[in-house]
Amino acid sequence: MTEPNQFAISRELGSRISAGDTPSFGRLGLLPLVAHAHGPVPVGMSQGRLDGRYDELIKRAFGAVAAGLSADRLLADPSLARAFDHKAKELGIAAPPALIRKRLLRMRKSGGRLPKTTIKERVPSIEPHNAFAIEYSVVRLSRLFGATVDDILCDESLAGEFQTMVGSLAPQCSPLTCRLGALYLRKSRHTQSSRRHLIEQLHPSSVNDRWLDLGTINEIASNALAGVNAGILRVDEAERSLYISRSDAVAEMASTFINPFLWDRIANHFWHPHAAGIRLKVLPASAVSEPLEDWELRLIQLIEPVFNMRVTARAA
Repeated sequence: MTEPNQFAISRELGSRISAGDTPSFGRLGLLPLVAHAHGPVPVGMSQGRLDGRYDELIKRAFGAVAAGLSADRLLADPSLARAFDHKAKELGIAAPPALIRKRLLRMRKSGGRLPKTTIKERVPSIEPHNAFAIEYSVVRLSRLFGATVDDILCDESLAGEFQTMVGSLAPQCSPLTCRLGALYLRKSRHTQSSRRHLIEQLHPSSVNDRWLDLGTINEIASNALAGVNAGILRVDEAERSLYISRSDAVAEMASTFINPFLWDRIANHFWHPHAAGIRLKVLPASAVSEPLEDWELRLIQLIEPVFNMRVTARAA
C-alpha cells in the first residue's frame, strides 16, 4: 500500500504545510505536537480578543453608524461594516478591525447596552438558487479553518474567502446577499427551547413512505419539477445524505443540483460525484402536519448530511 500524498491532500483542502516543533522525549512529548497538527489553521484570521477597555468607544462607533440596525445586521453589510471600522479608528481604538467587530458581537450577546435597535429587520431566508452555495461555503470554511459565521462577519480576509467560494457556485450572489445568507443560517440552525421537545418527537422513519423520489440527477428533466412547490429537498449519494433544505420553491432549488457545473466545482481528487449516483427526493409540505422548519432541523440533526451546518441547541 502506497503512502498518502500529503502535499496533494493539503492542496485540495486549501491548507498549508508548515514545519512543526521538535517534540520532547517520550510519548507525552508528542501530545502538543499532535494537537497542533490536527488543529485548524485559520489562515489570515485575526487571533486574540479585546478586553473591555474600548467598550465605550465601540458603543460610540456603533451608534454613529448603525442608524437603528442591530450589530449582526450592520456587520452583514460590507459598506456599513467598513464605516464602523473607520469610525472606530477615528475614535482612537488601537486594535485590528476584526477584533473590534468580535468585541461588538460579544457585547451584544452579553447585554453590553448597545444603542437600541429600532429597525427590527427579520433576516430574509436564502433564495433557493443561492442556498446550497452559501451553506456549502460556510461548512467548508468551518472544516478548513474552524471558522464560524461570526468569524466570517468579523474578519474581512475570511469574508473574502467566503465570497469567493460562494461566487464559484453562484456567481450572481452579491457580497451582501452572501453575508445575510450566512447570518440566516446561524440563526436558523438551532432548536428553540420552547419547541425542542416537539422537534425531538419527530421520527424520520415515520415519513419514509412520503418522500417523492425524483430520480438521479441525470434522469430528471426540468419539466418534471414543475409541480413541486413547498417542501424539503434531500440530496443523497449511495448510503449517505449530502444536503437537506426546506424551501417554498423546491423546483428552483432542485434545478441547482441538476446543473453539472455545480458538481464539477465541488469535486476534488478524493471525491468524484457521478450524475447517476446522486438522487433527489422531496418531502412535500402537504405530506406532514408539523411545520417544515421543525422537520428540516430534525432531519439535519439525525441524518447529519455532509454539506449542512450542524443543528445546535441554542442560537449563536
